[in-house]
Amino acid sequence: MDLMAAIGLLSSIVTLEEAGRSWVLIVKDKLKRKEIDINNWDSDDPLVQVCLDRFKTDMGDKYKDHIFSEEEIQEIIRGFFEQNRELRIGNEEKKQMTQIIEDILYAYNEYAKSLMSSGERTLHNTLSSDFSKIMDKLGMIEEQPRKENIKKFLRAIEISKEIELENIEELINGEYEIDRSEIIETIQAGREKLVSIQGNAGSGKSVVCKKLLKGKEYVLVTRAENLSTGKKVNELWDCDVEDAILWLENKPLYIFIDAIEFIADCGDNAFTLLQEIYRLADKYSNVYIITSCRTTDSSAFMKINTKYRIKTYEIPDLAKNEIDKVAKSYPIILSLQQNKKYSDLLCVPFYLNLIVSGGFVEENINDENNFRNLIWERIICLKDKCKKYSVLQSDVRKTVERIVFERASRFVVGVDSDIVDSDILEALKSEGIIVESKNKIRLKYDIFEDICFERYIDKAFDACHGSYNVFFDEIEKIGRCIYRRYQIWISNKLFVQEAREKFVYTLLTDNSIEANWKKQTEIGIVKSKYCGLFFKEFQELLDETVVEELLDITNLYAFEAKINHSPALIMNVTPIGAARENLIGMVFEERISLDKNRTSIIKLCDDYANCFYKTADTEEKAYKIIIRYIDELIEKSKEEKSYYQHDEEIVQLFLIVAKMAKSSKSWLKEFVENMIVEYCSGTSRRDSVAEEILKAVVKKCPLLFAIELPELACKSAETLWGQRVSRKHFRYDGYDHNNVRAYGLSDNADHFDNNENGVYNNTFFWYVMRCDFVKGLEWAISFVNNAVQTFAENKPDEITNIEIFFPKENKKRVYLGNGWLWMADIMEHNLPVVLTDIVFVIKKTVINSMRNSSESAYIKGLAEYVKNTIYEKANNVLLLSIIEAIGMNYQKEMPGYALELASSMELIYFDIHRSGEFISNPTKELLEKHIMLSMGVPEITRRYEKDEKCACNLQQYFANSYLCGDEGIKNRCHVILDYLYSIYDEKTYPNENLQIQKMDFRDAAMTAIDEKTIMIEPQIKGEAQKIVKNNEDENEPLLKMNEILNRLISDINEKKADADQIVSVIDTLCEKMKGDYRIEIQFESILVTLIASALIMPDVTDEQRNKLVNEWIRRVKKIFLNQSYVAEVNMVIALWEQLNKDINNDLKQQILLMILESIINDDNSGLISQIAELTKYFLEKNRNYASRIFNTIIMLAEDEMNHQKFNAAFIKENRNDAEYQFIPNMVPKLCGVDRWIQENNGNEYQNKRSEIIQEYLYDGKGVDLSEFDISNYDIDLLCNIACCGLDTEDEEFAIVISSIVQCMIEIWHENCKEMRAHEIIDTFQEHKVSSYFQRELNMTGRNPEAVYDILFKGTDFSIFTRDTLDFYEDVLSGFLVSYVDGFREKGKRDDIEKKIRILETYVNSIPEDYVRNILEKRLFLCKGRYSRWDVNKVKAEYSYKDKCFLNVQIEKYGSNHLNDVLYTVYLLNISELLPEILTSISSCFTKAIRNSKEQFAKEIIDSQVIVDMIILKSFIFYSDEIKKDEKLINAYEDILLALTEIRNEKAAVLLDEFRIH
Repeated sequence: MDLMAAIGLLSSIVTLEEAGRSWVLIVKDKLKRKEIDINNWDSDDPLVQVCLDRFKTDMGDKYKDHIFSEEEIQEIIRGFFEQNRELRIGNEEKKQMTQIIEDILYAYNEYAKSLMSSGERTLHNTLSSDFSKIMDKLGMIEEQPRKENIKKFLRAIEISKEIELENIEELINGEYEIDRSEIIETIQAGREKLVSIQGNAGSGKSVVCKKLLKGKEYVLVTRAENLSTGKKVNELWDCDVEDAILWLENKPLYIFIDAIEFIADCGDNAFTLLQEIYRLADKYSNVYIITSCRTTDSSAFMKINTKYRIKTYEIPDLAKNEIDKVAKSYPIILSLQQNKKYSDLLCVPFYLNLIVSGGFVEENINDENNFRNLIWERIICLKDKCKKYSVLQSDVRKTVERIVFERASRFVVGVDSDIVDSDILEALKSEGIIVESKNKIRLKYDIFEDICFERYIDKAFDACHGSYNVFFDEIEKIGRCIYRRYQIWISNKLFVQEAREKFVYTLLTDNSIEANWKKQTEIGIVKSKYCGLFFKEFQELLDETVVEELLDITNLYAFEAKINHSPALIMNVTPIGAARENLIGMVFEERISLDKNRTSIIKLCDDYANCFYKTADTEEKAYKIIIRYIDELIEKSKEEKSYYQHDEEIVQLFLIVAKMAKSSKSWLKEFVENMIVEYCSGTSRRDSVAEEILKAVVKKCPLLFAIELPELACKSAETLWGQRVSRKHFRYDGYDHNNVRAYGLSDNADHFDNNENGVYNNTFFWYVMRCDFVKGLEWAISFVNNAVQTFAENKPDEITNIEIFFPKENKKRVYLGNGWLWMADIMEHNLPVVLTDIVFVIKKTVINSMRNSSESAYIKGLAEYVKNTIYEKANNVLLLSIIEAIGMNYQKEMPGYALELASSMELIYFDIHRSGEFISNPTKELLEKHIMLSMGVPEITRRYEKDEKCACNLQQYFANSYLCGDEGIKNRCHVILDYLYSIYDEKTYPNENLQIQKMDFRDAAMTAIDEKTIMIEPQIKGEAQKIVKNNEDENEPLLKMNEILNRLISDINEKKADADQIVSVIDTLCEKMKGDYRIEIQFESILVTLIASALIMPDVTDEQRNKLVNEWIRRVKKIFLNQSYVAEVNMVIALWEQLNKDINNDLKQQILLMILESIINDDNSGLISQIAELTKYFLEKNRNYASRIFNTIIMLAEDEMNHQKFNAAFIKENRNDAEYQFIPNMVPKLCGVDRWIQENNGNEYQNKRSEIIQEYLYDGKGVDLSEFDISNYDIDLLCNIACCGLDTEDEEFAIVISSIVQCMIEIWHENCKEMRAHEIIDTFQEHKVSSYFQRELNMTGRNPEAVYDILFKGTDFSIFTRDTLDFYEDVLSGFLVSYVDGFREKGKRDDIEKKIRILETYVNSIPEDYVRNILEKRLFLCKGRYSRWDVNKVKAEYSYKDKCFLNVQIEKYGSNHLNDVLYTVYLLNISELLPEILTSISSCFTKAIRNSKEQFAKEIIDSQVIVDMIILKSFIFYSDEIKKDEKLINAYEDILLALTEIRNEKAAVLLDEFRIH
């Protein structure tokens, strides 16, 4: 072929010779457009455009219908450079030009193809000798097998794009395109890998998917029905897909599965294949998946959507303005638009296309029903085309019905094509009514099936002649899918049937109609968007009873499910249908009693407030109805002279009105303003409700309220958080936590009132910043300014003026500040929390907004606006920290943004401290952990997550800006540096001068580290250099110590170190620590580790061991003296083990004393308690020392009781109180008596502690307990034997522990009224005893009867109090933890089950019902008071046998303890127990609702989160498994029915979905 013409044309377009231009113009255009599309390429440059147009025309004339092969393209390129030798270009430019020419010719090929018909394109791609672009790819493949696979893959790509996608009709009448750009841009902006496009039938879902895929190079497409044929992934496209993905490397592959609703009921095979496709996207980062699905069937895919976190986008029906555009092009649409009854019809693109392209005229379309009939007759049943195919329309109709009903009744994707007459099959296929895949056929559009079912139900309805039960029996034959179809029929067709009045009347009044069908009818009515016709035409039938019934049905069933991750799996229900609008109108007109139906009406209005689409008229009626209730409550409160009783309900009603702020704006403004006035007065009885209303505005602010009334939301917050002059002050007011009052704020502005949801607690400000950023920012600046100004006036000594220099303006501004203000969100708990929250929200809002935008102009514009506004209007450094955060997040994009902040030496110092918080410091972290443990405070989670991009300090930021910035930024840096030097000369301010020099890179030294790295360092001179040298000298010991340790660690790792070497380093370290506290703190942990390591060395000498143990003891003792011990306490057990080594007796005694002190732990230190746990483990293995501890505690308890008796006798004697009686262990310890004796020169009691420790602890003397009487021993001290390491196998221990239990029971009984038992035996001691019994019971293989006998035999249950029961429950709750973890130890769960069954006999023999009822909870492993853990982080596995055991126990004992059952199941891990656990939960629900529906509802509300989790996970993850077992089906349905009975709409929606799919 002659290619010279192509070469000449390319020469003109690429070089633009006639314009005297360079080829660079074309390169710029290409880069701007990312890729060349000849068919659409419009250049901004007119000369480029002229050449492009000429190129397309001339190429088309010369090479009509020709597709250039790869060889031809390369020949053209060679010819081009031959013809244009005068081009003076280098190799790199030549490569670029070659790429441009290739891209233009590839694009021209695509352009030429676009002029072909779809058949010509397919034929070309199939028959072309080189397959055009396909061969281009294949040429790069070396291995033959892979070459063949990629060839198949690329063929599948071509077929998908040229046939599958092209078959999706995107134009009305083949010419008009509906603008879907907004939704497409939204989806594209989301950049999600997995997308589900959902919408109503005929809404254009597939078209949107097609548009999303336009221009994508690699696309695989399949219809969903292909997934049900039993194929594997590779068979869908006849290639190895994974191999192709690897071949693509990082190039994206898009997989599109169209109309997945057609596999909604196909079972495991199709779903498994769908999941396999999603697995590809999960595995490979370059795989993207798009599906289309009808919204009404989307719930069938909840499981997959949840597992893979698929992003769903809803395609809305066409809006009026969109229909208006169509109407301009088509008169029939314009004509139909005039008639409101067609409004819904015209919202569906499918119908629009049928009207325009189907030759319909307005007079033939009486309403939507007639139009659908016309579709049935003329489109589906081929009325005007049967002759063409020589078939009868009646036969076509029967065939269509057979395909639809057989597919539906069998729940399959398609039916065998063999069942259809070949002529009819050919006709239906040719006219696009059915589609075929692998001999399986189905109707092409889901809307065709809807119409078919409507016709069927219509005929059945007409044929029943008013015998409606016959009608229902007939349609029920189709199967369970008929329920949804019937609802759709009711929604769409009922209102146009001639016999509708009789039908509706009968359904509403005839008790012979089956209740289920009545309900299905009512559900269909209230879900329908047409039900306004029903309410309008059947008003005479709608008496109060019927309206109330429809109201209840609406409140329960008129919803659809939406699955969200936040991040936990949750299901939200959103209101649907038009029933609420009509019912609200009837309520407004008082057609039903507002008092009798109060709860239902409030819910109706609340649900309507949550609707996305609301009419102004109905919204106004709804909020006015709620206002009536608010006014009634306020009047009632006035009469009762108490608002506290109705606060909660008034707030709930107020929030409903607030969700309708668009209509209720004026009322809301007046109402909230009144609340502000009353709150500020502080004297009104409405003071409490005013405060709760303001809190609701601030913390629960609906989005619409923030949009409509942002100023009022801000004013409410300002009022709530500000101090009220009229407020009374209390004693505790003297302590100003976080300086709240100093800032002029109230307690509402601090942590206690803002901790529930952390920084997201005050929703109003998040919404205001999102909806009206300018107003929000201005209010925030004003509020923070006022607070800081007030603080400066109240505490002037704690704040300073900070000057910021602005080099561009050559002026300074002054801001108030201190370290806490600057570091507010890093160093928490130093400011009123709302101040820090406000600044954090602004930072997040601005940075996230910038991060989500790709427009650099917007990013820079927003950043500059924020910076300028804050600099000009703020008076404090707290707000300036926002500028720093933005600057550090965008150092590369906006270098020098926050440079001005580095002009303040105070901020530089503050920021060094702030950035230090980002640096990991193990020593500091360990010390903080030990301090928290000692105080008994759990680990505190941060309120604000750290922004790692802000880890550098201002000096580093300044340096980065200087090094990366342009000349303008460098000049600003120079000005700031000179400004700082002018203030801080090196003689007067050497330290400050040093900080400035660290930022000064004007004379920086550059050192080459390697070929790719250069180190740039500022030059430090003068006095600053001396400071640096002094610091280096001070750090020299630390550096040398690190060198020694590094050498030792290296030797230890290489197994070269011996005991002498380790001990030598330990000696050196100890010596260094004596004179340097920094070394003491920094290296103590390492020292202890080295000591522990040395002690296990085989060559350590006795002398060395004694020396090492002595050093370790000295350090551990600091813990007991409440001093800092900066080492892990877990290693202390290695120190205890030295008792079994040959060490000095003195050292053994010191260790034994620490062991005793850790067990007794008088101060209840958390750190010592941690040591005690290790001690218990040591003593259990060393019973000799356990006996010593036991005997010592016994004798100390006796000595303490003698002390108490001595003091009691002294009181009785000296007070002359004959009636005074001291009952050992039954009254609190006598306090202050020893001091009283001293003051009265009496002889105080001389305790024998030292002698007892010497004899029983050190010397090991035994005790005689043959006549043990607990009244001679102090119970508080005696409880410590529970930690001594002995157990009930020790006879003496068993005697004492049994006596302790009986004594505790007596104490709780005797002190029940006075509530002073805790003064005798506190929670810590009680816990020691209960924990001992837990350990004993959970030891595998240990007979539990010894413990059970102590707890149950001879026990007087009639004197049990709540404290006693708590103790028993604590003892027996240990089974739960062990059972969860039991799968790790063989036989563990069998052991626990055996112990539970033995316990069962003891519990069931308890005569007192109250006690037995409480303790029977332990028989189903009920959680205890302290049973808390993150289920997601605790692994659990259960066998079928385990689940059966749990089911049996829960069914036996759970019905009276529903909340306990649900929480226990949650802790056991719901996901691992489902679906089998449903049987016992169902049993409990059934019994509970039968006993008391009201109590059942209350308990469900208390456990709503867990209940939602159970029913949702069952539906999403276990539906298929449940449906294979009749028992599980009944159990799950019974659970949902029980919940539906107490008006749980989520259960109602799930029940409907479960029965349909």
